[in-house]
Amino acid sequence: MSVSSFYVFCKVSAYGVRPDAPKRRITLSQTEFIRRYQMHVLPSRFLKIRYYGFLNNWMKTQNLKVIFKLQGVQRFWQRYAGIGMAELLKAIWDFDTCICPECGCASMKQLGRMYAAPE
Repeated sequence: MSVSSFYVFCKVSAYGVRPDAPKRRITLSQTEFIRRYQMHVLPSRFLKIRYYGFLNNWMKTQNLKVIFKLQGVQRFWQRYAGIGMAELLKAIWDFDTCICPECGCASMKQLGRMYAAPE
């Protein structure tokens, strides 16, 4: 890495390419370099847990199998099979989608769905 008055030069590996691929050199403005760096800095009192715990990438698949086995995922699926999303939210998290979060009125109705425009 090297720094000039206006730019930062550094070598980076291309994302999604094989690990032994050669690194490429990029030139960033100082503000862009700081912006990209700040995306990796957490606010105070936040802990980075992405690489730790039972859902780490190394053992995630095996650990999830054990977790589902211990929790009895089959009983979960059988209990909630065939009910809609609103009923599922109400049954599991006691969240009623028909109650307005602002005024508490219990007459909210779904008018339709919005979909992203096709590209």
